[in-house]
Amino acid sequence: PIGEILKNFSDYPYFYYSVMGNDKKLKGIISIDSIRQIFREKDVDNFILAADILEPIRIKILSTSLATEAKQIFDKYHVGVIPVVDENDFVVGCIEERMFYSFIARKQLEAEQKVL
Repeated sequence: PIGEILKNFSDYPYFYYSVMGNDKKLKGIISIDSIRQIFREKDVDNFILAADILEPIRIKILSTSLATEAKQIFDKYHVGVIPVVDENDFVVGCIEERMFYSFIARKQLEAEQKVL
């Protein structure tokens, strides 16, 4: 339900959330932008489910993939998030672009400081 979706957006700093079916397999993504568009309509919050606003998955990455593969996906597809799945297509997490590049920059700085 939309109330649970909004709670996730308010409780966590992410811009994207994976939507899983009853089988626990990845069905799509909900972004903060999709929520904004829905709330331009009035009095719809009691009738909206995640399935109504999820965005189809264009890409995903296996949990065993290297960070270089994630970078290639971000660079090629210009997406804000990459869902991470296991070999059975079960969601294990997401990689947000802004957090990914922040992590890489932090690691580069740490490496440079060790050299000095």
